[in-house]
Amino acid sequence: MKLLIVLLSIAITAWYGLMNQSTPPPTEHVPTSTSTSTYPVAWVIDGDTIVVKIEGEERTVRLLGIDTPEVDPQYNPIECYGREATDATKRLVEGTSVTLTSDPSQGVEDKFGRLLAYVFLPDGTLVNQYLVSEGYAKEYTYNKPYQYQAAFRTAEDDAQSNERGLWSRGRCPENTSL
Repeated sequence: MKLLIVLLSIAITAWYGLMNQSTPPPTEHVPTSTSTSTYPVAWVIDGDTIVVKIEGEERTVRLLGIDTPEVDPQYNPIECYGREATDATKRLVEGTSVTLTSDPSQGVEDKFGRLLAYVFLPDGTLVNQYLVSEGYAKEYTYNKPYQYQAAFRTAEDDAQSNERGLWSRGRCPENTSL
């Protein structure tokens, strides 16, 4: 029951934020939502998936709007820049508590039961966008446009133009746009 209340709180907070925000600026630091609930990060699975503790229960969170290279050889080959992306996420969130904000256009959970959220650090940094802007992640639109889509696309274009991270010349051969 407590978990349902937390999930509803996240959804309501996201809806409230959407109703009271204009398009966010394409910067690394985006103001946090009106939510004041923070959740300790238990551990990092990979660059775009973390585990947080909600009411004492560990919940997996998939970061909305981004995709990082894979690092689990059990399911996929390890992809170029995957370890670096995972390490970057660890540096950002391990040992902290984060604010989660859902996006009503994307649903609360994915088909694997992971919470779908934007992840904010205590200083207001939007982790999802930071990972894109530094070249650790690509912008990823699953099915429908989402709240920060334009900002994430701008961040990706900037990372590509400035050859940061996985966009560095010669870093990842599959990034043929370089």
